[in-house]
Amino acid sequence: MPDTYQYWSDICLPDNKLVDYVVDKKRSAKSYIKYMLIRLQKMFAYKNLPDTIPREMLELYLMQGGKCFITTVNGKLYAFDGTIGGEPDPYYRPTLFIVANPALKFNKSLDLWNDGVLMRNDSMWYGLMPLLCRYAAMMAENLVTLRSADVMLRVVALLTAPNDATKIAAEEYLRKLEKGQFGVIGENRFMDGIKMQSPPSNNGSYLTQFIELHQYLKASFYNELGLESNYNMKREAIGRNESAMDRDTLVPLCEEMLRCRQEDVSRLNEMYGTDISVDFDSAWLQNVKENELELSKLRAESVSQLRSDSDGRAAESSTTDDEGDASDNGTGSTSASGIDDSNADGSASSSVRDDGRLEGADADSTSGDVSRSGENGESDIRDEIGDEETNSGESENVITIVNNIVVEGGEKDVEQDDRTDGEGSQSGDEDS
Repeated sequence: MPDTYQYWSDICLPDNKLVDYVVDKKRSAKSYIKYMLIRLQKMFAYKNLPDTIPREMLELYLMQGGKCFITTVNGKLYAFDGTIGGEPDPYYRPTLFIVANPALKFNKSLDLWNDGVLMRNDSMWYGLMPLLCRYAAMMAENLVTLRSADVMLRVVALLTAPNDATKIAAEEYLRKLEKGQFGVIGENRFMDGIKMQSPPSNNGSYLTQFIELHQYLKASFYNELGLESNYNMKREAIGRNESAMDRDTLVPLCEEMLRCRQEDVSRLNEMYGTDISVDFDSAWLQNVKENELELSKLRAESVSQLRSDSDGRAAESSTTDDEGDASDNGTGSTSASGIDDSNADGSASSSVRDDGRLEGADADSTSGDVSRSGENGESDIRDEIGDEETNSGESENVITIVNNIVVEGGEKDVEQDDRTDGEGSQSGDEDS
């Protein structure tokens, strides 16, 4: 048995080809494209795909070529890569899909709309290869520049030698330094012949710029395909809003790709009675959920703001109503005070009337006394006519006093005074 084994993983990476993935720009760009296509295999998740249609091959056809055609061969569904052609339809779209598959011995020109279902990566049937090639080529160029700048930064000093002996001595000195050994230079010819030149001091800043460019290209590459990657060049802490500044650019292309797949899968289910479904997966699904969560938060904040605004308007309206009620109450109190004043005046007048009635009562008593005195005078001196005239004069004086009291007491006492006057008259009659 051999002492060592060579496995397939070691065969894929031979030792003499390691640097080619950096310095060989074409190979480097292809490696970038393949790695991105591997990542994109987790972009969509299919359910209930037939066993004859591998998910990874279906996605490779769509992403690389922008389209593929699914039809039945020997009663089974297959996804075919091919070319489009035929006479254009009224919208100048092709009408035929030309398939040549040697494994199934299937060579045919298929009608795009009747012989199967055209699966599209996007509405332009364009695919992702132009996008992948652009960023992969730019990153491969920058990677070569990065390697060259990295290598040149190792040169701390440039050594020059006028002859071979001095050159050999300088090389031996550098080899000892690389091994960690100290070297000794004991000849004046070496010291006189060797010359050291310092390289430019700004190579470090160039390297930083190339690193930032590579970061920018890589982040833009991922963002184009719906993967969030920050390329903010600030050399300090960044805020949450800055980190999520370009989130809106992640959505459109991915959603368009999903829309085309869902529409075509729906036509496939309708034509062949399958139950296939497709949706986002992995990081793309997480981004969609985060966007939906943010939208729901924004809606909740908007509803809360509207409610607070309506509550504020209601509070202002109630304040205005309270102020109106206060002004109405002020007017009512003024009216009430007027009523109270009138009541006071009325009470005063009633008191005056009461006083009048009291004085009328005194007058009645006086009149009664006068009448009684008249009766007594009539009983004592019946024969004297002068006493009757005297009593009559006194009776008239009493009536005059009662009338004066009625004028001061008011209209209500007129009847009382009339009654008093009548009584006076009766007493006068009696006296007479």
